[in-house]
Amino acid sequence: MSVQSENRNDQLLSDLNFAAKLAKDGAQAPLLGGPFLLVWSGLLIPTLLAHGAILDGLISISTNKISMMWLLYGVLGGVLSLFLGVKRKTKPGNNSLLNRLSRTSGITLSVLIFCFAVVVSIGVSQGKLAPDTFNFILPFAFGMQAMQLVVLGYLSQKAYLIKSGYIAGLSMGLTLFFNTSNEVYYIAAASVLMTMTLPGYLEMKKEKFNG
Repeated sequence: MSVQSENRNDQLLSDLNFAAKLAKDGAQAPLLGGPFLLVWSGLLIPTLLAHGAILDGLISISTNKISMMWLLYGVLGGVLSLFLGVKRKTKPGNNSLLNRLSRTSGITLSVLIFCFAVVVSIGVSQGKLAPDTFNFILPFAFGMQAMQLVVLGYLSQKAYLIKSGYIAGLSMGLTLFFNTSNEVYYIAAASVLMTMTLPGYLEMKKEKFNG
């Protein structure tokens, strides 16, 4: 056997050992993102419902206040996340590979959605984008979330994350299809319940059980 073939075999064996360790760590490590999912979904669902209700005239508030409502959502979510982040550092398993991946992907997802929203806001304020462009934030967010959930689900071997990822992918299509109607906010609120609230509750339940 040539040296090149031996090197390839050694590399393949190393990759297999790494994949086996990753799967083992993923199956054993409790996910610690449950509180974050519950906090953000607990703020996001009423904000989405209120947004739709304001547009439908069910809540007598000027549509100009909608941006302030979303700003309040972001500020409250950020403050509570900082508090939860400090608390999470003391929990066992915080530095496991799976939790580092979950944390990093969650932060990346949030930053991308925030940047998308900022660019849309600037475009609308300068008249280069139509006001309805704001609605495209929803399918973009669900698409990013679907990828994150499915990857985490397969790495951790947790079926509820995979299913939530598929629901997020379906929600991306639904929010895109109903993009120009006010109903998109009610659809998004129901989707958040299944893709954030439910997995967040299950993660907290499993975390307490493992603890």
